[in-house]
Amino acid sequence: AERIRQGKPSQVAPIAHRHGGTMGSPCSWQELGSTQIASLQTFPFYIGLLSCTLPFNLLMFGMNDMVDFDVDQLHARKGNYTWGARASKLELAQLPLLMVISNLCPMVILVAATGHLSSLIWVLGFLLCNIIYNLPPMAVARKGPWEFPCMLFGISCITMFSCDVNNVPTPSI
Repeated sequence: AERIRQGKPSQVAPIAHRHGGTMGSPCSWQELGSTQIASLQTFPFYIGLLSCTLPFNLLMFGMNDMVDFDVDQLHARKGNYTWGARASKLELAQLPLLMVISNLCPMVILVAATGHLSSLIWVLGFLLCNIIYNLPPMAVARKGPWEFPCMLFGISCITMFSCDVNNVPTPSI
């Protein structure tokens, strides 16, 4: 982090250094990099990292697998680590409880550790996006171009969640 503060080239912000140090306001990429390095030493960072790995993925892909059960049984590529599991109906029936527990526990810990209720808003936005994407009557995954804005919104919610958890400035649009 010290190399970034001195304005020397580093592995964290080489693009910002090559382009004169700042690439936008209100902060430079170098300052953002040093903030991110500092946030690696915090408890909320690790809870946020945990949330963005297993729980969010279980929510997203689990919901999709429950809805697409019949279609997934027909695809030869399903059933491996690359294209996902081909679960039985019994296995899929266990997913809702696992999704709730795996997402709720880190969120309770995160809110208790940080006091940021706003993090929950972004998680609820991500959940809403997955519901709209997968579940009838909306199920925009099957309705032409509407799946793209829905996916973009979901990814944006995760980005905003990460910024909120780590006290990093939100990206400018």
